[in-house]
Amino acid sequence: MSFGKWLLLSLIGASQASHTNLTQGVTPMSHQIYGLHMIIFYICLAIGVGVFIAMMYTLIYHRKSVGAKAEQFHDNLWVEVLWTVIPLLILVVMAVPTTIVLMRLNDARDADVNIKVIGMQWKWRYEYLDHNIKFDSNLVPSIGRAMNGELTDEERNDPDFLLKVDEPVVVPIHKKIRFLVTSTDVIHAWFVPELGINRDGNPGFVSETWAYIEKPGIYRGQCSQLCGSGHAFMPIVVIAVTQKEYEDWLLKKQGLKPGLAQIHMKKKVATDSSVNTTASKPLTKDELIQKGAEVYEKNCVACHQQSGQGQGIFPSLIGSTLATGPVQEHIHQLLFGKNAMPAFKGILSNEEIAAVITYVRNSWGNEDKEKHGQHAGGVYTPEDVEKVHKASSKNEREEK
Repeated sequence: MSFGKWLLLSLIGASQASHTNLTQGVTPMSHQIYGLHMIIFYICLAIGVGVFIAMMYTLIYHRKSVGAKAEQFHDNLWVEVLWTVIPLLILVVMAVPTTIVLMRLNDARDADVNIKVIGMQWKWRYEYLDHNIKFDSNLVPSIGRAMNGELTDEERNDPDFLLKVDEPVVVPIHKKIRFLVTSTDVIHAWFVPELGINRDGNPGFVSETWAYIEKPGIYRGQCSQLCGSGHAFMPIVVIAVTQKEYEDWLLKKQGLKPGLAQIHMKKKVATDSSVNTTASKPLTKDELIQKGAEVYEKNCVACHQQSGQGQGIFPSLIGSTLATGPVQEHIHQLLFGKNAMPAFKGILSNEEIAAVITYVRNSWGNEDKEKHGQHAGGVYTPEDVEKVHKASSKNEREEK
């Protein structure tokens, strides 16, 4: 290969290197992180070049013939001082800007928006603390199909394969957004490269970080901490919109009509989806089971599997005491959670909870009254869920 061709290929390769570099992102902090990264990169590059030049010089100009007598020399104080002081100065040059960036990164005070991010196997839960809004963000297509290898070729060839969710995080631009990251089970990590955020979520501990997004767009991320067999199925989607669009989205999530933002935003209207006790038309048993199957695949299959057999520490639902015993305990556990199982109060509507309970209690032989007793099977309504919810709330008040 001629020198000209080699030089051309080298330049082409160098021009493509930026695609594998750290992203500059869309927030002031991501810009600072990128700048710090490049400073340290060039320092390391200079050190590497210097070391290799010294090595090549030594190999070329100090080589000896076979049988040559090695020179004898002793320590040199000034050389030892130099190779101690120079690395120390280099470390100081790297440490000072790093400390400044870390201090700014951890300063989440005076935020305009506060969002709690909860990692769980294997999805994210978001709570907008200023507006009493919370929802789960699940993989699309469903994690059950993904884990079982039931995806179509069209889905696999999608440019955003395994990066789509049913409920993205929506935030306003030009506002300071504080994220409180935690977990309900194992260690997860909320990683969105374009925002310059990679924060671990530890059970029982809340970590803070923040972002100030400068332009609208869709920014994707992933859980970056190995958290089990469904680790690859925890995408993150953040949609940054204008303030008006954000206010309309809040009102829509609260069950109000967009366009009334100026009237309702200051009131911080809070409507918990769990109190929506009635549907416009009661569902039949078949409709409840069909709807329950959809809810189960979206929210339950990752732990309890499509077959209901469970896996590892997650219990089987086939013939279990929970799925065949008194339904009040079953409803209570879905509403308020237990052990590793998260609470779905405020995440699923009463109709969805009633549907998934009807589905579970009429699947895998759980409906067999001769085998499992009088509580097996059955059809359950949003009113049944609301009764358990009210009874539990009353008991909590009495205990206080």
